[in-house]
Order: sequence, then structure tokens, then C-alpha cells
Amino acid sequence: DVNGTKEDFEKMKLDWRDVSKTFFDLVQPNGLVKPAVYSNDTGDYDIGVAMAAASCIHPTHREFGVTSGRPRVVGFFDCVMQAELVANQGPYTSISAFDRGDDYDE
Repeated sequence: DVNGTKEDFEKMKLDWRDVSKTFFDLVQPNGLVKPAVYSNDTGDYDIGVAMAAASCIHPTHREFGVTSGRPRVVGFFDCVMQAELVANQGPYTSISAFDRGDDYDE
């Protein structure tokens, strides 16, 4: 459903640590995530959907549109892409959300 709301994501009751561990355990040697289903008491979810939703509702992330209330699903930081961007546009054009990594692998 492309019209998911904050409440929809929160009803999924995803444990961010469990989802992220499952997600990263599925990364294959070629760098691709092996397709899988993540299940908990609330249902069965594609692992990519579960990871996006869990990241969105994580207590330190809380990415929701102010007006719409819809979740903002953000991706992982791509170091190679960022290096290319800085090399091409200069060091003062980079915007990132490194604070999103605060809870990864303590």
C-alpha cells in the first residue's frame, strides 16, 4: 500500500534489531540481499519492506512527513556514490544523515 501511514508502520510492531540482523544476514557475497519473508506476530513482510518500515519507526529515526504523516523511507548510506558526488561537485555539496547509523552495531 503506497498510502501507508505512521500508524500502519507502528502496528507492524517490528523489532529493529531483529529485522536488521535478519536483513544483513541475507546479504550474499555478491552484495545482493537474498529475497526472504520476515515474520512476526503481526504478519509476514518482504524483508526489504520490513527493514524500511523498521528503520522508519526506529525511535532515533522517526522519519514522517510533517503534513501528510506518511513515513519517509530512507535508504542506506552509499559510500561509493557519496565519494563520486564529492569528487564531481565538491566537498561542500554533500548532505547526509550519518546520525542514522548511531544504533548500528554498538
